Amino acid sequence: MNDNDLDLLVTRADPFGAGPSPDAATDLFEEIITSKAPTPRTRDSRRRPIYIAVAVAVVVAIVAVTGAVIPGGNPAAPVPAYAEAREFAEHNPRMLLGPPWKAIDIGTPFSAHGGELIFTDGKHEVRINWRPKDQYQIYSVDRLPGGKEESVKVLGRTAKLFEGPARKDNWITVFPVEGETFVDIQGALGSEAAYREMLAALRIPDIDSWLAAMPASAVLPGDHAKVVAEALEGIPLPPRFNRDALDKKADVSNRYQIGVVVTTKVVCAWVDQWRTAKRAGDQAGVGEARAALGTARSWKILLEMQREGGWPRAIWSITDPIAKQNRWPYDGLAGMNC
Repeated sequence: MNDNDLDLLVTRADPFGAGPSPDAATDLFEEIITSKAPTPRTRDSRRRPIYIAVAVAVVVAIVAVTGAVIPGGNPAAPVPAYAEAREFAEHNPRMLLGPPWKAIDIGTPFSAHGGELIFTDGKHEVRINWRPKDQYQIYSVDRLPGGKEESVKVLGRTAKLFEGPARKDNWITVFPVEGETFVDIQGALGSEAAYREMLAALRIPDIDSWLAAMPASAVLPGDHAKVVAEALEGIPLPPRFNRDALDKKADVSNRYQIGVVVTTKVVCAWVDQWRTAKRAGDQAGVGEARAALGTARSWKILLEMQREGGWPRAIWSITDPIAKQNRWPYDGLAGMNC
Protein backbone atom coordinates (compact mmCIF):
# COMPACT_ATOMS: atom_id res chain seq x y z
CA MET A 1 0.00 0.00 0.00
CA ASN A 2 1.43 3.39 -1.00
CA ASP A 3 0.52 6.94 0.03
CA ASN A 4 -1.93 7.31 -2.85
CA ASP A 5 -3.76 4.19 -1.66
CA LEU A 6 -3.98 5.66 1.83
CA ASP A 7 -5.29 8.96 0.53
CA LEU A 8 -7.94 7.12 -1.46
CA LEU A 9 -8.89 4.96 1.51
CA VAL A 10 -9.36 7.94 3.80
CA THR A 11 -11.07 10.30 1.38
CA ARG A 12 -13.40 7.91 -0.43
CA ALA A 13 -14.94 6.32 2.63
CA ASP A 14 -18.49 7.12 3.62
CA PRO A 15 -18.75 6.41 7.34
CA PHE A 16 -22.52 6.57 7.23
CA GLY A 17 -23.41 3.96 4.65
CA ALA A 18 -26.82 2.37 4.68
CA GLY A 19 -26.00 -1.02 6.15
CA PRO A 20 -24.93 -4.46 5.01
CA SER A 21 -24.48 -5.53 1.42
CA PRO A 22 -23.32 -8.76 -0.20
CA ASP A 23 -19.77 -7.50 0.17
CA ALA A 24 -19.59 -6.91 3.91
CA ALA A 25 -16.02 -5.72 3.78
CA THR A 26 -16.74 -2.94 1.34
CA ASP A 27 -19.65 -1.65 3.42
CA LEU A 28 -17.61 -1.85 6.58
CA PHE A 29 -14.79 0.21 5.20
CA GLU A 30 -17.25 2.62 3.59
CA GLU A 31 -18.89 3.00 7.00
CA ILE A 32 -16.10 3.98 9.26
CA ILE A 33 -13.25 6.21 8.23
CA THR A 34 -14.50 9.50 9.62
CA SER A 35 -14.82 10.11 13.34
CA LYS A 36 -17.97 11.24 15.05
CA ALA A 37 -17.80 14.16 17.46
CA PRO A 38 -20.57 14.34 20.08
CA THR A 39 -22.79 17.33 19.47
CA PRO A 40 -26.49 18.08 19.85
CA ARG A 41 -28.45 17.22 16.73
CA THR A 42 -31.96 16.37 15.72
CA ARG A 43 -30.90 13.61 13.36
CA ASP A 44 -27.84 11.59 12.50
CA SER A 45 -26.69 14.43 10.31
CA ARG A 46 -23.45 12.70 9.46
CA ARG A 47 -25.40 10.18 7.40
CA ARG A 48 -24.68 11.41 3.91
CA PRO A 49 -27.42 11.17 1.32
CA ILE A 50 -26.83 8.40 -1.18
CA TYR A 51 -27.05 10.44 -4.34
CA ILE A 52 -23.74 11.22 -5.98
CA ALA A 53 -23.62 14.94 -5.56
CA VAL A 54 -24.09 15.17 -1.87
CA ALA A 55 -20.94 16.74 -0.96
CA VAL A 56 -20.44 18.26 2.31
CA ALA A 57 -20.63 21.75 3.40
CA VAL A 58 -19.05 25.02 3.26
CA VAL A 59 -19.00 27.44 6.09
CA VAL A 60 -16.27 28.33 8.42
CA ALA A 61 -17.51 29.69 11.72
CA ILE A 62 -16.10 32.42 13.88
CA VAL A 63 -15.28 30.44 16.96
CA ALA A 64 -13.31 31.03 20.09
CA VAL A 65 -10.44 28.60 19.62
CA THR A 66 -7.70 28.11 22.18
CA GLY A 67 -4.18 29.26 21.51
CA ALA A 68 -3.20 25.65 20.85
CA VAL A 69 -4.75 25.86 17.42
CA ILE A 70 -2.77 28.68 15.85
CA PRO A 71 0.08 30.94 16.92
CA GLY A 72 -2.17 33.99 16.71
CA GLY A 73 -3.48 33.03 20.17
CA ASN A 74 -0.34 31.25 21.31
CA PRO A 75 3.02 32.88 20.52
CA ALA A 76 4.83 29.71 21.55
CA ALA A 77 3.14 27.59 18.88
CA PRO A 78 5.52 26.02 16.30
CA VAL A 79 6.13 28.39 13.41
CA PRO A 80 6.57 25.60 10.80
CA ALA A 81 3.14 24.16 11.66
CA TYR A 82 1.53 27.54 11.23
CA ALA A 83 3.36 28.15 7.97
CA GLU A 84 2.18 24.87 6.45
CA ALA A 85 -1.42 25.39 7.52
CA ARG A 86 -1.29 28.95 6.23
CA GLU A 87 -0.12 27.71 2.83
CA PHE A 88 -3.38 25.84 2.30
CA ALA A 89 -5.37 28.91 3.33
CA GLU A 90 -3.42 31.10 0.93
CA HIS A 91 -4.11 28.92 -2.12
CA ASN A 92 -7.75 27.97 -1.57
CA PRO A 93 -11.03 29.88 -1.25
CA ARG A 94 -11.83 30.88 2.32
CA MET A 95 -15.34 31.36 3.72
CA LEU A 96 -16.56 32.22 7.19
CA LEU A 97 -19.94 32.01 8.92
CA GLY A 98 -20.74 33.83 12.12
CA PRO A 99 -22.47 32.57 15.28
CA PRO A 100 -24.37 30.43 16.15
CA TRP A 101 -22.30 28.12 13.93
CA LYS A 102 -19.28 26.40 15.47
CA ALA A 103 -16.65 24.15 13.92
CA ILE A 104 -16.68 20.71 15.54
CA ASP A 105 -14.46 18.42 13.46
CA ILE A 106 -12.41 17.75 10.34
CA GLY A 107 -14.25 15.25 8.14
CA THR A 108 -11.53 14.68 5.53
CA PRO A 109 -7.89 15.62 6.21
CA PHE A 110 -6.68 18.76 4.46
CA SER A 111 -4.09 18.38 1.74
CA ALA A 112 -3.23 20.12 -1.50
CA HIS A 113 -6.28 18.38 -3.00
CA GLY A 114 -8.86 19.65 -0.52
CA GLY A 115 -10.42 18.85 2.83
CA GLU A 116 -13.60 19.00 4.87
CA LEU A 117 -14.81 20.89 7.93
CA ILE A 118 -18.01 20.16 9.85
CA PHE A 119 -20.05 22.75 11.75
CA THR A 120 -23.10 22.82 14.00
CA ASP A 121 -25.48 25.39 15.43
CA GLY A 122 -26.46 22.94 18.14
CA LYS A 123 -29.40 21.58 16.15
CA HIS A 124 -28.31 21.25 12.53
CA GLU A 125 -25.08 20.38 10.79
CA VAL A 126 -23.42 21.98 7.79
CA ARG A 127 -20.32 20.77 5.97
CA ILE A 128 -17.69 22.63 4.05
CA ASN A 129 -15.81 20.64 1.47
CA TRP A 130 -12.91 21.72 -0.72
CA ARG A 131 -12.65 19.33 -3.65
CA PRO A 132 -10.15 18.91 -6.52
CA LYS A 133 -11.23 20.78 -9.62
CA ASP A 134 -11.47 17.62 -11.72
CA GLN A 135 -14.54 16.62 -9.67
CA TYR A 136 -16.46 19.78 -10.50
CA GLN A 137 -18.34 18.18 -13.39
CA ILE A 138 -19.63 15.42 -11.12
CA TYR A 139 -20.99 17.77 -8.47
CA SER A 140 -22.30 20.57 -10.66
CA VAL A 141 -23.46 18.88 -13.87
CA ASP A 142 -23.56 15.07 -13.75
CA ARG A 143 -26.19 14.87 -11.02
CA LEU A 144 -29.08 12.52 -10.52
CA PRO A 145 -32.38 14.07 -11.66
CA GLY A 146 -34.81 15.44 -9.12
CA GLY A 147 -35.11 18.61 -7.13
CA LYS A 148 -34.85 22.13 -8.40
CA GLU A 149 -31.73 23.92 -9.51
CA GLU A 150 -30.93 27.59 -9.89
CA SER A 151 -28.05 30.04 -10.03
CA VAL A 152 -27.43 32.16 -6.93
CA LYS A 153 -25.07 35.02 -6.19
CA VAL A 154 -23.03 34.40 -3.05
CA LEU A 155 -19.97 36.37 -1.99
CA GLY A 156 -19.74 37.88 -5.44
CA ARG A 157 -19.60 34.44 -7.05
CA THR A 158 -22.26 32.84 -9.23
CA ALA A 159 -22.87 29.43 -7.67
CA LYS A 160 -25.34 26.62 -8.33
CA LEU A 161 -27.99 25.87 -5.73
CA PHE A 162 -29.52 22.38 -5.79
CA GLU A 163 -32.38 20.83 -3.88
CA GLY A 164 -31.48 17.32 -2.87
CA PRO A 165 -33.53 14.75 -4.80
CA ALA A 166 -33.51 12.29 -1.89
CA ARG A 167 -34.96 14.70 0.68
CA LYS A 168 -36.53 18.07 0.11
CA ASP A 169 -35.04 19.83 3.13
CA ASN A 170 -31.47 19.16 2.01
CA TRP A 171 -29.75 21.86 -0.05
CA ILE A 172 -26.36 22.02 -1.73
CA THR A 173 -24.51 25.01 -3.16
CA VAL A 174 -21.61 24.37 -5.52
CA PHE A 175 -19.18 27.23 -6.05
CA PRO A 176 -17.09 27.63 -9.21
CA VAL A 177 -13.52 26.36 -9.43
CA GLU A 178 -10.88 28.67 -7.99
CA GLY A 179 -7.31 27.59 -8.64
CA GLU A 180 -7.05 23.86 -8.00
CA THR A 181 -10.21 23.38 -5.93
CA PHE A 182 -13.87 24.25 -5.65
CA VAL A 183 -16.15 24.47 -2.62
CA ASP A 184 -19.58 23.05 -1.93
CA ILE A 185 -21.95 23.64 0.99
CA GLN A 186 -24.47 21.08 2.15
CA GLY A 187 -27.01 21.33 4.93
CA ALA A 188 -30.50 20.22 5.90
CA LEU A 189 -31.69 23.23 7.89
CA GLY A 190 -35.41 22.54 7.86
CA SER A 191 -36.38 24.84 5.02
CA GLU A 192 -35.06 26.55 1.93
CA ALA A 193 -35.45 29.90 3.68
CA ALA A 194 -33.22 28.82 6.55
CA TYR A 195 -30.62 27.51 4.13
CA ARG A 196 -30.61 30.77 2.17
CA GLU A 197 -30.30 32.71 5.42
CA MET A 198 -27.15 30.73 6.15
CA LEU A 199 -25.78 31.52 2.70
CA ALA A 200 -26.45 35.23 3.21
CA ALA A 201 -24.33 35.17 6.37
CA LEU A 202 -21.22 33.86 4.63
CA ARG A 203 -18.18 36.13 4.67
CA ILE A 204 -14.67 36.00 3.23
CA PRO A 205 -12.20 36.10 6.15
CA ASP A 206 -8.54 36.93 6.17
CA ILE A 207 -6.11 34.04 6.55
CA ASP A 208 -5.65 34.35 10.30
CA SER A 209 -9.41 34.41 10.93
CA TRP A 210 -9.90 31.39 8.70
CA LEU A 211 -7.19 29.44 10.53
CA ALA A 212 -8.64 30.46 13.89
CA ALA A 213 -11.90 28.76 12.89
CA MET A 214 -10.24 25.34 12.78
CA PRO A 215 -11.89 23.04 15.35
CA ALA A 216 -10.07 22.27 18.56
CA SER A 217 -9.66 18.67 17.35
CA ALA A 218 -7.47 19.74 14.42
CA VAL A 219 -3.92 18.39 14.25
CA LEU A 220 -1.74 20.85 12.38
CA PRO A 221 1.33 19.66 10.45
CA GLY A 222 3.79 20.63 13.18
CA ASP A 223 2.05 18.28 15.63
CA HIS A 224 1.63 15.43 13.16
CA ALA A 225 4.73 13.41 14.12
CA LYS A 226 3.86 13.69 17.82
CA VAL A 227 0.35 12.33 17.25
CA VAL A 228 1.76 9.53 15.06
CA ALA A 229 4.09 8.55 17.91
CA GLU A 230 1.16 8.52 20.33
CA ALA A 231 -0.88 6.38 17.93
CA LEU A 232 1.98 3.86 17.70
CA GLU A 233 2.28 3.43 21.47
CA GLY A 234 1.90 -0.21 22.42
CA ILE A 235 1.77 -1.45 18.82
CA PRO A 236 4.41 -4.04 17.85
CA LEU A 237 6.09 -2.98 14.61
CA PRO A 238 7.33 -5.37 11.91
CA PRO A 239 11.06 -5.66 11.23
CA ARG A 240 12.33 -2.88 8.97
CA PHE A 241 9.05 -0.97 9.34
CA ASN A 242 9.51 2.50 7.87
CA ARG A 243 8.05 5.20 10.08
CA ASP A 244 9.37 8.06 8.00
CA ALA A 245 6.42 8.10 5.61
CA LEU A 246 4.00 8.33 8.54
CA ASP A 247 5.90 11.18 10.17
CA LYS A 248 6.07 13.12 6.91
CA LYS A 249 2.35 12.77 6.09
CA ALA A 250 1.68 16.32 7.24
CA ASP A 251 -1.88 17.14 6.27
CA VAL A 252 -4.18 19.15 8.54
CA SER A 253 -6.07 16.26 10.09
CA ASN A 254 -7.37 14.91 13.40
CA ARG A 255 -6.41 12.02 15.69
CA TYR A 256 -8.98 9.67 14.23
CA GLN A 257 -7.79 10.14 10.65
CA ILE A 258 -4.17 9.75 11.73
CA GLY A 259 -5.16 6.58 13.58
CA VAL A 260 -6.65 5.20 10.37
CA VAL A 261 -3.44 5.78 8.44
CA VAL A 262 -1.14 4.46 11.18
CA THR A 263 -3.05 1.26 11.88
CA THR A 264 -3.51 0.58 8.17
CA LYS A 265 0.24 0.82 7.54
CA VAL A 266 1.10 -1.42 10.48
CA VAL A 267 -1.54 -4.05 9.80
CA CYS A 268 -0.72 -4.23 6.09
CA ALA A 269 2.99 -4.69 6.90
CA TRP A 270 2.25 -7.55 9.31
CA VAL A 271 -0.18 -9.14 6.85
CA ASP A 272 2.48 -8.96 4.16
CA GLN A 273 4.99 -10.71 6.44
CA TRP A 274 2.43 -13.38 7.39
CA ARG A 275 1.49 -14.01 3.77
CA THR A 276 5.11 -14.18 2.56
CA ALA A 277 6.23 -16.39 5.44
CA LYS A 278 3.30 -18.76 5.02
CA ARG A 279 4.06 -19.25 1.33
CA ALA A 280 7.72 -19.89 2.13
CA GLY A 281 7.00 -22.30 4.96
CA ASP A 282 8.66 -19.94 7.43
CA GLN A 283 6.88 -20.91 10.64
CA ALA A 284 8.83 -18.42 12.75
CA GLY A 285 7.80 -15.54 10.50
CA VAL A 286 4.18 -16.72 10.52
CA GLY A 287 4.20 -17.00 14.29
CA GLU A 288 5.71 -13.56 14.77
CA ALA A 289 3.08 -11.94 12.55
CA ARG A 290 0.19 -13.80 14.17
CA ALA A 291 1.40 -12.85 17.66
CA ALA A 292 1.67 -9.20 16.70
CA LEU A 293 -1.74 -9.06 15.03
CA GLY A 294 -3.19 -10.86 18.02
CA THR A 295 -2.50 -7.80 20.16
CA ALA A 296 -4.65 -5.49 17.99
CA ARG A 297 -7.64 -5.60 20.30
CA SER A 298 -5.55 -3.94 23.00
CA TRP A 299 -4.00 -1.18 20.85
CA LYS A 300 -4.63 2.10 22.67
CA ILE A 301 -5.37 4.09 19.54
CA LEU A 302 -8.05 1.60 18.43
CA LEU A 303 -9.70 1.65 21.85
CA GLU A 304 -9.73 5.44 21.66
CA MET A 305 -11.16 5.40 18.14
CA GLN A 306 -13.82 2.87 19.12
CA ARG A 307 -15.59 5.63 21.07
CA GLU A 308 -15.84 7.74 17.91
CA GLY A 309 -16.34 5.42 14.97
CA GLY A 310 -16.12 1.94 13.52
CA TRP A 311 -12.58 1.74 12.16
CA PRO A 312 -11.38 -0.63 14.92
CA ARG A 313 -13.97 -3.19 13.81
CA ALA A 314 -12.49 -3.08 10.33
CA ILE A 315 -8.98 -3.69 11.69
CA TRP A 316 -10.14 -6.55 13.90
CA SER A 317 -11.96 -8.17 10.98
CA ILE A 318 -8.48 -8.57 9.49
CA THR A 319 -6.36 -9.34 12.53
CA ASP A 320 -8.64 -11.87 14.25
CA PRO A 321 -8.76 -14.51 11.47
CA ILE A 322 -4.99 -14.42 11.05
CA ALA A 323 -4.14 -14.39 14.76
CA LYS A 324 -6.73 -16.92 15.89
CA GLN A 325 -7.18 -19.23 12.90
CA ASN A 326 -4.10 -18.63 10.74
CA ARG A 327 -6.39 -18.02 7.76
CA TRP A 328 -6.76 -15.35 5.13
CA PRO A 329 -9.26 -12.64 6.18
CA TYR A 330 -11.37 -12.92 3.05
CA ASP A 331 -13.86 -10.23 4.00
CA GLY A 332 -11.55 -7.72 5.60
CA LEU A 333 -8.72 -6.87 3.25
CA ALA A 334 -10.83 -5.83 0.28
CA GLY A 335 -11.25 -2.32 1.59
CA MET A 336 -7.61 -1.75 2.60
CA ASN A 337 -5.75 -2.68 -0.57
CA CYS A 338 -3.21 -4.65 1.48
